Amino acid sequence: MEKLKVALLGYGGMGHFHATQYQTQTRCELIAICDSAPEAFANDSSEINLGSSGKADLSALPHYSSYEELVRNEKPDIIDICLPGHLHAEYAIRAMNDCFHVLCEKPMARTVALADEMIATAKHTGRKLMIAQCLRFDPAYRMLREAVLSGKYGKLLSLSLYRNSAAPTGRNGWYRDAKCSGGALLDLHLHDTDTVHYILGVPEAVTTRGITRPSGGIDEMVSFYEYANGALVVGEASWCRPGWSFSSTAVFEKATV
Repeated sequence: MEKLKVALLGYGGMGHFHATQYQTQTRCELIAICDSAPEAFANDSSEINLGSSGKADLSALPHYSSYEELVRNEKPDIIDICLPGHLHAEYAIRAMNDCFHVLCEKPMARTVALADEMIATAKHTGRKLMIAQCLRFDPAYRMLREAVLSGKYGKLLSLSLYRNSAAPTGRNGWYRDAKCSGGALLDLHLHDTDTVHYILGVPEAVTTRGITRPSGGIDEMVSFYEYANGALVVGEASWCRPGWSFSSTAVFEKATV
């Protein structure tokens, strides 16, 4: 089977992490990387919230400094977008209009209107658009979803999700500018909000209360997700804590997971 060809757009922390993962894939291969900062190509690893991004020797791959230069010289099947969050919609839409499929890091976009435009472009062009909501592929969360759907432990009574860290910086400090990152609300808390959706479906209502801190956006928050079955579903996220930590606890009638 011929491998799908992937070009990586953005070579910061998450770009490094994505690059390391392509080394182990059997059905796709990384053929080029693009970043506007040439010095980024000298780094074979980067620090992300979980530690090192891993090692990736990309010295043999073509390096480009702009999207335009990349697509003039390469013919990928997929553009993998690992740019700062405020650029996701712009380049996803451009790539799909240029007939490339798109894998885009989260958050999908800075606004609902931009996210809707991305979806409309995917439908219009017939290109595949996938947002890298990675927790849906984590074995622990898949097991939890199966426990809820199967009723293995009885009715779900409560689900508590916590994800807290210090505020990241990113190149030129873009994480700490809510206009670029959306703050912890959009960059961090969406992981657990998407997990709630993945496991339980769309809630009847969501109530979120938060405070503004390092990014100028909502950087410390608690959300309550309301479901007709009465389960107590709570998510907490913060960029105001001294270190990285996360946990998920589900209380069922017959077990706690």
